Amino acid sequence: MKAVKDNGLDGNIEIDGSLGFWGIIPIPFVSAFPSLNYLEQELYTHVTSKVVRYPAIPKSVLTYKDGIYHLTENLVFDPETGVPVITQTSDGFDELSLEQSSDHDGSYYSYSIKGAQKYDETGQKAINERVLLESGANDIEIKLIHETDGDWLYFSGDGCADVCDAMSLLYPGDLIKVGDGFYHVGYPDGNYLEVFPSESFGSSSSSVTNATVEVIRSGRTNQLGRDVGSITTYGEKTEFVTTPGEEDPIRRKFVDYLNGKIEDGETLFEVATNRFGFANMMVKYADSGDCYDVKLGHLRSLKNYYYIIVDLTGDKNAGTGYVCVHSDGLSMYSSSDDFPDCVCPDGDGHDVSIADDPCYEVPGYFALDSLTGDIVFYSADNSCSSTLIECLEACDKSYPVTTLENVVTTSSRYLADDWGFDRTIFGVSSSDFDDYNNYELGKIGKWRNLSKYIYRTSISGINASNSGARNYNSGIFEDYQLLNWDYEEGNEETNWLKLSTVNKYSPYGYSMQTVDLRKVYSTVKYGYQNTVSIIIANNAKYSAVQFESFENTYDIGVTEYFEDGLVNTFPGTVVSDNAHSGNQSIKISASGGATKTLELKDVSMTQQLRNNGLSLKLWLKLSGKQQSADISGFMDLDLVGSSGTTSENFEKTAQTGEWTLYECKVTDFSALGSSGFFTPEIKITLLPIFKGFMFIDDIRLQPLNAQANCFVYDPTTLRLVTSFDDQHFGLYYEYNAEGKLVRKNVETENGLKTIEETQYHILKRDR
Repeated sequence: MKAVKDNGLDGNIEIDGSLGFWGIIPIPFVSAFPSLNYLEQELYTHVTSKVVRYPAIPKSVLTYKDGIYHLTENLVFDPETGVPVITQTSDGFDELSLEQSSDHDGSYYSYSIKGAQKYDETGQKAINERVLLESGANDIEIKLIHETDGDWLYFSGDGCADVCDAMSLLYPGDLIKVGDGFYHVGYPDGNYLEVFPSESFGSSSSSVTNATVEVIRSGRTNQLGRDVGSITTYGEKTEFVTTPGEEDPIRRKFVDYLNGKIEDGETLFEVATNRFGFANMMVKYADSGDCYDVKLGHLRSLKNYYYIIVDLTGDKNAGTGYVCVHSDGLSMYSSSDDFPDCVCPDGDGHDVSIADDPCYEVPGYFALDSLTGDIVFYSADNSCSSTLIECLEACDKSYPVTTLENVVTTSSRYLADDWGFDRTIFGVSSSDFDDYNNYELGKIGKWRNLSKYIYRTSISGINASNSGARNYNSGIFEDYQLLNWDYEEGNEETNWLKLSTVNKYSPYGYSMQTVDLRKVYSTVKYGYQNTVSIIIANNAKYSAVQFESFENTYDIGVTEYFEDGLVNTFPGTVVSDNAHSGNQSIKISASGGATKTLELKDVSMTQQLRNNGLSLKLWLKLSGKQQSADISGFMDLDLVGSSGTTSENFEKTAQTGEWTLYECKVTDFSALGSSGFFTPEIKITLLPIFKGFMFIDDIRLQPLNAQANCFVYDPTTLRLVTSFDDQHFGLYYEYNAEGKLVRKNVETENGLKTIEETQYHILKRDR
């Protein structure tokens, strides 16, 4: 209830005066009329709101503004979230009879593509949470197999059963219980499903023949609202059209030949002595990605196995290898170390699954993968999960293409879940948790943004060569091809441009390194228990920038670390009575004669560093009367690589108060040879005349052509204390007792200068 009270007091007095005559005698008349008004008003109002909710989804929204109606119709809804994924709106040309378009269709159709449509692992957890799969149910047999190259669940059908339904209930990242052990589920390979023992919950080393699989926790991430693409079309609604990839005729002929042998022979393959007569097949070398020819030979029986001889030709001259086909499966063997082996009968791992139940007419069949054109094998009891014949991987992939007409704008993004990280950066020893699988470590199973794409193509428009165009039919893409979410490399020959890629995340979901369309890297490093950014750099890779302010130390085992996983091997102690920024610095004895070495983290040698050089800056203070001494001639920066060492002198750049800024620039890395990494070492060798101590603070390292800002915080409150610009001069922030910013001081060669000051005045009010 709301009450409004008005009190009014109004007072006035009116005085009249007049003069009259009685004869000749004047007589004055005076009158006064006082009045007083008092008004008191009270208004009490209340609002009653009644909200009625119905289990209904809005089909359309009609808005009216400035005399114009605008209608948005929701045509299709996401079944998991209920939000519209296809909407229709219209512009002012809709249903008008125009010069080149009678009864014009001015409709805009907007398509929203959800991540769960393209990435099953980001879908609803409820799909398989607490699912129970029992061996023997629905004629499905499940085994837990321990092999030298890993652990596997093996599914097989009995009585013409198909294992697809059972296998489709398990998703990568699921935490499952099999027997007495716990495992995380990986990706399927034919009838095999890789599983990873869980160190957190415990696993068993015993194989299980008739296994029961219980999903303890689903690996699906419930990211139902995440979009991975959007498309807007104009005009008449069109449909998506998918065209299969073009088949390689040599591969198709080879696959048909293999399937014919399966169907005709009593054994898996009949022995044949004639050559196939095929042209050479292009095959990709798995390690290098190089392509070369293989010549298909003839079938030969050896022991109880049947071999398709593969003659490897080309520059590698790899010799002869075999595609091994036997009663337990199909695999590839090569007699040359240069050719990648697939699993062999006598080797480690599992072979391609072959259905041996007499119910099936054939034990399986070969096919060309509809998404890549690769040769794959399907067991007869598994129609949904195939095994890639890796050693015959196609060199030129053939991807399906999906097109759509009348597109006016679009954008798409990729997601990924494989993110490695340096554990020491995040407070974990590199040797800790070695027995934990990658799902437990958070390296995989966390779906985050990987790449953003935009589409570039010609558009229709009004120009000199197209005088018949109008503004209502301009701006439409002349062609459009949907992004290939299954294989990112399938977009390389299309009009999709990769705008940016995030290739490094922290375990907490922070983006740490991105690269844009021009191959320019951006980096963010986090500190103070990985809560705030300590350095933000443009045009620099993550491994090429470092910053240390000595505000925090972390004990991991018996080793002490600074921020960013920097091991404290410095010949001094961290003190809080002298600091260039923040509260702490490193204090080192300045007694002359001995060399003091400060070893930083390893830096990855990049072409950017070789072309442009490296910069290392630090602030240094000498105690006593030596504060103004220039010791640049006694300071070197050594870059120690596996193939050599290069060394450069520091130079004094500036001095502000008691602190001096030194910088070392390295532009010649030829002495490092082919070193992939190098260790920066700051070496200070003072003359015997130097006494006392030196204090070092705020060390930063970056490529010479990079731009970076560094930050120092109060470790307790995480308030920003100092920010450093690209020249490594500080902007200092001061706070009052309430934690409010009151002053900003900038560091110059003439000392600190106040550039902004704020005073707060809050009136006291009785309560």
